[in-house]
Amino acid sequence: MGLAGIPLDIMTITIAAIVVGIGVDDCIHYLHRFRDEIAVDQNYRAAMQRSHGSIGRAMYYTTLTVVVGFAMLTLSNFTPSLYFGVLTVVAMIAAVAGALLLLPKLILMFKPFGPSET
Repeated sequence: MGLAGIPLDIMTITIAAIVVGIGVDDCIHYLHRFRDEIAVDQNYRAAMQRSHGSIGRAMYYTTLTVVVGFAMLTLSNFTPSLYFGVLTVVAMIAAVAGALLLLPKLILMFKPFGPSET
């Protein structure tokens, strides 16, 4: 924001709280689903695929809905609302990308639910 010259005001300061809250919720939902899936066969890759097919799809569509909603703010003539919309959209996309791309890689790397059967 600083490099782009976007001021830190009452609208833009709330973006972090909103996006971190939703991003953490997404990660918790994914981990909870992954824990249920890994209990089936102790196969991390198969559990990841099943998790992506269920909760991953839900996270994607939930984020898409939120992004479309906040994107409507970009049509505003009120500059703080416009910034709020644009920055929230970008941050939400980054949050879901982290939850669907980075989190599964970290799970595969660290294997927090014990060793894999395969």
